[in-house]
Amino acid sequence: MHSYSSTLDTAGDIMVATTVAVPFLASVALLWRDERYAGIDVLTDTVMFAETMAISHTVAHITKGLVLRTRPYMYYDVDEAIEDDWNRSFYSGHTTMAFAAATFTSYTFCNYFPESHWKIPVIAGSYALAAATGVIRVQAGCHFATDVIVGALTGATIGFLVPWCHKISTEKLQLSLLPLGASVRYKI
Repeated sequence: MHSYSSTLDTAGDIMVATTVAVPFLASVALLWRDERYAGIDVLTDTVMFAETMAISHTVAHITKGLVLRTRPYMYYDVDEAIEDDWNRSFYSGHTTMAFAAATFTSYTFCNYFPESHWKIPVIAGSYALAAATGVIRVQAGCHFATDVIVGALTGATIGFLVPWCHKISTEKLQLSLLPLGASVRYKI
């Protein structure tokens, strides 16, 4: 647990923006560059990426509003809350977004380019940026390590599930809205 660092907090904001933008833009650039993949629908992938980011952001912020865990910097001598969300530590939204982006990018890149020599650099780079985002959030005093771990697991799960669900045939996957919730049925 660390005291608050506004410099590292800002660095965390920059890092999550970089983590979300760079790997996805790099894979889109490769899609446009390589004529063998001219049939891939970049617009569909962009919409799926937007879904991934929206779901990740929404789930993290709903959870923060329900759990109300005090941020680590509040355990140090502070006269007042540094942020208006001083009690929204669990779980890390920055890390969730970063790992969702890393997983989405890695998963879709590997599906489109299974034989590419860029596969390992894309995966390693994506996850290195995501992990650095989590580390910076802890060092900034904004999150506990458990906040970052849960954020990473949640983000990775959402980053995998969104493109995976889009690959499944609608004959196999059925989503239904019910009066008291929703149901998902998958036929094997």
